[in-house]
Order: sequence, then structure tokens, then C-alpha cells
Amino acid sequence: MVMIICIAGYAGSGKDTAADMLSEKLGLPRVKFTFKDMAAERGMALMEFHKLASADGGKIDKEFDRRVVEVAHKLDKKEGGCIVSTWIGAWMVKDAALRVFLRVPEEVRAKRLTGRDNMAYGQALEHIRERDANNKKRYMKYYGIDITDLSVFDLIIDADENTQPKDTLKIIMDRIKQLKKK
Repeated sequence: MVMIICIAGYAGSGKDTAADMLSEKLGLPRVKFTFKDMAAERGMALMEFHKLASADGGKIDKEFDRRVVEVAHKLDKKEGGCIVSTWIGAWMVKDAALRVFLRVPEEVRAKRLTGRDNMAYGQALEHIRERDANNKKRYMKYYGIDITDLSVFDLIIDADENTQPKDTLKIIMDRIKQLKKK
């Protein structure tokens, strides 16, 4: 069975780690394009780029999402599936076979950012809150998508500081096995 799988979650949720592991396990390519990549293309810091995206009437968001969907469909046709890990991929990739959301408390996400992005805990928590609020506002404004409404997801994984990436992978693989039986 080949498929497009979308993994979503807020900053620091582990969506990219889960996508990398799933990609390796299934032998499917990943759509790795991120907002960080677009910011780097323009030589901008991520939060500076978020502010620009908030003020440009949705042009940046729509370009980003168009590119993600385009790459996902090309990989699906060429490779027989792919893994997409973006904030709103589950809404944008209409023909995804599985949509997974990683729900992780903001305190845990902030701790992860302290290690990953070399931030102090308070700075990481502030960064997460700012990004979450910014993204929630933009996606509602530009697409009418409420990213707090998780009803679009087929699988929601609640994770905390004790949840290891291998645990998340096992839960996703178990769901894929169920899909293959259908």
C-alpha cells in the first residue's frame, strides 16, 4: 500500500523527527520544505519572516503551501507516496491517506527547543507561544483553518516528556498496519 501521510504538530512537537523515522521505516521520501527554509531563502530570521508573512495578505503562506502540495503530489506519482510534516499539511493535501497530529504540552515543547535550538527555557517558551499564536491567527485569516480543531486527523498522539520518538513511530506504524488490512 502506498500513500501520502501527513504529520502535524506545533513547534517542538517532534513532527519532523517522526517524519524522518517513518520515512526511513517505510522507504518513502519526505517533503522537507519548511517555513525556516523559506526564511533562509530570503536571508531572514524565522520570527522576522513570520512577521512578514503576517503582514503580506497571505502571499507567503499560499506560496509555501502551494509548493508543499506540489512536491507531495510529484513524489506520490514518482515514488508511490511520501511523508509530509508541516503545520497545515493535513488540511492542504486533500488526498492524504493518513493524517497524524502530535499533541505535546507547550512546556515539553519548550524543553525540546532548549536543546535543539540552544535557547534558555524562558526564551523557548516565549518563542513557542509567539509562533503558535502567529500561526493560529494567520491560518484562520488566510484559509479559515482553525488549527486547534483536530477533527481532520485520523490519529492524535498525546506525548509528554516520557514519550520517546520510537514510541510515536510504533503508534503510527500500528495505524498503518490497520489501514493495510482494510
